Amino acid sequence: MAGNGLKAQTAFDFLVSYGWGMVLLGMVVAALIVFVSLPYNTVPPSCTVRYGATCKYISIGSNSLLSTTRINLILQNSQQYGLINPYATVNVSGYGSLQLPCLPANVLAGGIMLCTATYPAATGLGTQAQGEIWLNATICLQGSFDLCTAQQQVSFIGNFTGQTVAPSISALQPSVALYVPSPDDRVYTPLPIVANVRVGGVPIQGSGVSFAVNAVQASVSPGMALTNINGNATAYFTGRSLGSVTVTANSLGVYAANTITVVYST
Repeated sequence: MAGNGLKAQTAFDFLVSYGWGMVLLGMVVAALIVFVSLPYNTVPPSCTVRYGATCKYISIGSNSLLSTTRINLILQNSQQYGLINPYATVNVSGYGSLQLPCLPANVLAGGIMLCTATYPAATGLGTQAQGEIWLNATICLQGSFDLCTAQQQVSFIGNFTGQTVAPSISALQPSVALYVPSPDDRVYTPLPIVANVRVGGVPIQGSGVSFAVNAVQASVSPGMALTNINGNATAYFTGRSLGSVTVTANSLGVYAANTITVVYST
């Protein structure tokens, strides 16, 4: 009995003497766990292009079920001339290079490009990713893309860093809506039409919108316009004869359409 009491006393003395150390160690371990497992959005992604373009946004989404990693880029043409057929090449450290097609195919000066592609490999959520960006395109020095011929190829180089996120968070779905103030238009009376462009539900400024009509007896001007801070681009429809005309707006590879009926002038 005396031996048992001595052992109990020894254990008690040990806990009293060293218990604080165990508690402190536990606190340190807990702090490390919290620090290492911080949500990935505590380190926002960032990207820069040294010259020729501005990197507005980058996201890296990993899907473990599909074993894919999706990269989205939003770039802005900061040159005083247009760009034709842009595409981005992203080199992710440890994963190699990936080519990202960009939309639209014709980018006005100051216009926005949406570039996206998928790696055939998944990375863990919160994994730090970094690498280089190359934006490649053909320059168009003429005021109209229809007048552009073979021009000089250019490449703009930059860098990015960020942490992988869930696919639903990284999704960047563009949308275009075309608004017509009145479904009827009088002959030879310009009617304003407005296209609204959003990416991920957020209005995009500087996105090029191409307007067109499906009838020779009508026209729309300008044929291309940039969106403002609210994501709106405005053009003017003019009908030269009676009938219904379909008007379309295209931006970032997405189309929207509306119908205008041309009636007699009163």
